Amino acid sequence: MKKLLTTIGLLICLCFIAKPAVAATDPGIPILMYHHFTTGNDTSAITVSKNSFNEQMNYLAQNGYKTLTFQELEAYLDGKLENNGKMVVLTMDDGYRSNYDIAFPILQYYGLKATQFTIVSAIGGLDENMFKLGFYGGTHCSINEMQKMQGTFDFQSHTYDRHFLFNEKSILAQDFTVDVREDLDTAKQILEDNGFSQYVFSYPYGESSGSIKQVLKEQGVRMAVNCVPKRVKRGADKMELPRLNVSGKMSLEDFKKLVQAPK
Repeated sequence: MKKLLTTIGLLICLCFIAKPAVAATDPGIPILMYHHFTTGNDTSAITVSKNSFNEQMNYLAQNGYKTLTFQELEAYLDGKLENNGKMVVLTMDDGYRSNYDIAFPILQYYGLKATQFTIVSAIGGLDENMFKLGFYGGTHCSINEMQKMQGTFDFQSHTYDRHFLFNEKSILAQDFTVDVREDLDTAKQILEDNGFSQYVFSYPYGESSGSIKQVLKEQGVRMAVNCVPKRVKRGADKMELPRLNVSGKMSLEDFKKLVQAPK
């Protein structure tokens, strides 16, 4: 009987021993996607006003958000960097000069960082393919402007000149219509010759293919982004990282919801 009571007492004690805390669910990290900025009222799904961008960056800075480089994002994906729920990656596709004129000074002011995915053939001029389709965001950053932006911006490839559609699908993702290797090699060579190390890629229109991924991996590219609208989490395919678009029609409250960790 005494032995039985001892056993029962031991079980009761065990019930009150604190269990190890269960790790909080990782909320993931938002990779935000911008394209073009304006000082006017001509905002759109891909054109954000200067005032809105300033409000958004002020919100990040005032609320303790850290803007990660892709090297830091890779550390997170590899389990070498813990996510505190206030981390975000800023990306800007195409390479419009509004990045230099509008986004760059605002990012500098708040001490934030971003990555520009550059259509390399359009550097310092116009992207003729996009212009013909009616997607005109003005001239693109020159090499000199890009070099001035280093430290605040990282510069990665968005193809050499294959940023357009064929039969409503990204031309680059259609292996039978384009020499994928030639385009990607040309873009990489030009960027690296000007001091921009290449390790991330942005798929035009978010569309990829096996051939693109193979060439990118052979080039030493370790990560690539698409346009799937969700947060990136550990375990994600590094060659298919999702992004959340920041629309020019988005309110500051909508932006907050986009970056805040889900509760």
